[in-house]
Amino acid sequence: MRKPRLFRWALWWGLGIMIVCLAAIVVDALVNGDSSAADEMSAPVMGTFYKMIYHFGIWPIVLYIGVIGPVFEELCFRLWGNRKRWTGYTSVVLMALWMTAYGWWAGALALAAGVAIMVVWRHDEKRRLFAMMLLSSVLFALVHIGNYEPGANVPMFLISVLHKFGMGLAASYLVINHNLLWSIGLHILNNSVLALMFGLAVDKVADTVTTVENEACRITLRPVLTQSAHEDTFEQRWHGDGTSVTCSDFGTPGYVAHMLNSMAHMEADGSTEMCEYEWTDFPRTEITVEMLDGSRDFTSPVHLMEEQGWIAIDTVKSGDGSCAFKIRNTYDPLAGL
Repeated sequence: MRKPRLFRWALWWGLGIMIVCLAAIVVDALVNGDSSAADEMSAPVMGTFYKMIYHFGIWPIVLYIGVIGPVFEELCFRLWGNRKRWTGYTSVVLMALWMTAYGWWAGALALAAGVAIMVVWRHDEKRRLFAMMLLSSVLFALVHIGNYEPGANVPMFLISVLHKFGMGLAASYLVINHNLLWSIGLHILNNSVLALMFGLAVDKVADTVTTVENEACRITLRPVLTQSAHEDTFEQRWHGDGTSVTCSDFGTPGYVAHMLNSMAHMEADGSTEMCEYEWTDFPRTEITVEMLDGSRDFTSPVHLMEEQGWIAIDTVKSGDGSCAFKIRNTYDPLAGL
């Protein structure tokens, strides 16, 4: 006799939440020029993806996001759905390990909640499955919070997290009433949409060249997202007449800003300026600074990059003819897509 379908509401509610949230993400990308892919890339964890893209290219990363990741995550978050005791406890342990990313206490709470469910309702399968469905969906949404940077777009951040919860509900229904392959298929279908948006966004950025200038200088910035696009080089080249300078930095705005300020220190009369700088290894950029009309105002490129949002300058101390400040790299290739 065919078993009745449990929690059919979870399928329709989950799919409904997913569709509405995905539609909101796509509309936001079209209207505001900002996609969920860009949101994820601005988060701290995406520094790892920049590094992977640089070494392996974008499309292997798309394959990981769209296929490999979903298979692994379903094994961790939905293995309990086959209704066996040992797979239930295994899934609880795996979910708790994921939660330790937020601290040992988060992992301990997840482990305690999962074990409590498995023990209290060990003889009540329906209640046990219902509780595990809710727990795994909540934890699935929480572990993905680190993939996003709320920034100023808090509503889209919340929609992205709610989207993960909806997918957890729908995937739980599929694994309870069918098997793990069904939930893996749903996860792959969902992630493939976002992975494709991500891949196309990175491809678009890789071909982008930004040039800005003022009366003193011209700055050209080109993202270098893959290793094949540029060799790791640094060069500083003065024109023969000594009236202008071109500096190319394969790295980040923070470093070239430090270099330019060092030149400005040599030009300063009776003052001492100290500069500290911070930057990340990835994403990398190629920056060319050209001084115009014989200008020796080497602080101008620094302030121009600051105006563009490529760097931030924090004053640490000033007075007595000296100034100490910190330059931070704030450039995000995917911002504003």
